[in-house]
Formats: sequence, C-alpha cells, structure tokens
Amino acid sequence: MPSVSWKFTVSALALIGAHATGVARAQTMIATKPATTALDPGSPQTEALTPVAPWVLDYGENRCTMSRAFGREDAPIYLTLQKTTPGDLVDYAILGSDLRPNTREPVEAYFFPGDPVATIKSSYRVGRGDTEGLLFASKINLSGEAGADAELSASEIAALRNGKERAVEFFELRSGLREPLTFATGSMHEPLAALRACVDDLMRGHGVDPAVLEKATSRAKTKDPMRWLRAIVREVPGGRWNGTVTMTMIVDVEGKVEQCWSRLPEPGEGAAAFVCGQMMKRARFEPAQDEEGNPIKDYTNFSFTFSNR
Repeated sequence: MPSVSWKFTVSALALIGAHATGVARAQTMIATKPATTALDPGSPQTEALTPVAPWVLDYGENRCTMSRAFGREDAPIYLTLQKTTPGDLVDYAILGSDLRPNTREPVEAYFFPGDPVATIKSSYRVGRGDTEGLLFASKINLSGEAGADAELSASEIAALRNGKERAVEFFELRSGLREPLTFATGSMHEPLAALRACVDDLMRGHGVDPAVLEKATSRAKTKDPMRWLRAIVREVPGGRWNGTVTMTMIVDVEGKVEQCWSRLPEPGEGAAAFVCGQMMKRARFEPAQDEEGNPIKDYTNFSFTFSNR
C-alpha cells in the first residue's frame, strides 16, 4: 500500500485557468496611477517593467484572479494574484514568453516598500496558451505585526494595511526565473481591495459569511481524523499517484464537507477528484460557531500527499 501523509494548512496553490468549467466569468478593469520606475538603492538594480494595461479582475467559479500586463504590448509579462479564501495568503503567477522557470530553487519575492522579502520553497511551472511561467504562494504582510504588538482594533489594522498598500511602488521577483523581474505596480490598494471583495462574494456564494466568521467563537476543527484518514488510505489506488493535492473545503453546520475543489496542479489525473470524493464521504469536523454558539458554515484548506516510496 502506498504511504499517504496529510496536513491541514493555509497553503493555496492553483493552476491559472486550469479549473474553469464553463461558468460565466465577470471581468472588471481597474485603472491605477502608474508607478515611478526608480528603485530603492538597497534593492537589486533590475529595470522595472511598466504596465501596458489596467488591472483585470476575473470572477471565477472558485477563485478570484487579478492580472495585469507589463513590459511590451506585443510580448507582455503578466503579474497575476489569485485568491480562493479570505486572509493574507495569495497565489502569485508570473506568465510570459521565454521566462524559463526554475522550480528547483527557492523563490524570493516582495512588495516594496513595507513587505518583507519572502522565501518560498515550493513553486510550480505553469502554462496558459502560448505562455509559461512560475506559480507560488506567499502571504502579503504589508501590515506586519503592528496589530498584535500594539493591540490595535480591526479597523485600525485595516487603516494601517490600506495606507501601506497605497504606498507600494513595485513588486520584485528575485529568483525562480531565468533572471530577476521588477514590476512597477504603483499603489496596490485598489487591486487588493477588489480582490478581497471578490473573495468575500465568493465565500457568500458558497454559504459562508466572512463577516460572521470574523466574530466566530470557534472555527471548524477536525473530529477524530485518524479514524477517517485510515479509511481513506485504504481506498488509495496502489502506486497511482506521487505528490500533493492541495484543496479547499466548505464545512457545513453538521461538520460534513459540503463542497471541495483543487487549488494546485494535481500529481496525476483523478487525484483531486479522489481526495475530494473521499473527504466529502468520510471527513468529519466540529462545526464553527458564531457569537451565540450556533453552528455556522466555514472553509478550510488542506494538503493530502501521496508517496510511493
């Protein structure tokens, strides 16, 4: 029997455009003030790519995607930010021609100023049409730890975050491609605020109210996981897959998995469908509770790793 490991995480990875299922998409174009291309003296001296089109917000079935073209109009490089759940975690994709992604080395990326340089160990080579690129997930940390350190209110933390988003000048990818890339994004408040609003709408469409969850007294927690995980392991087809499936689940008021979808390129055909089917059939949770102790719907992210070793 192949070994299977599992973990519930906050990681979120998705192949750009890979899971569209004919659902109508709404696109919104967001114009932001062009940024200066002058870089901070302490940063690598890479020439900043300037935008050649507005930000475009794409409402997908299970994810929201914000994308903008930079560089040359005849051969643009796309900076794409994608979210499937609320929070600071964002899936980034850099897409273009002749980028030569290198998934063997860690990715270093950040927004300047205000966002610490993040080192991401796992990345994925992705493609869309005639383009190729790099996909990775990282938290946007523009508000830092100020809220926890100063015991700020939620509104004060949001104001701090919004101000730092407006102050952003560029996004830089230091490693992961053939050469570093710098994108002269300018203010990121408008695109990130639109992305957050889109994800909140997405959650409400799945019956999850982000405003209620913010005040929840408890979130969905696994219930006797080893029992149902052993049952899932027994059903794994021997030697069929080797790799990780990263998923999002909607947990209903009875603690059952009501909906489930993949968030990254699956390690083999059928792996994501297998994991989702098993989780909906077997997984059980203690449901989230609102301020008054009533059960409410919640979302959770998880990874399920197959290994033939």
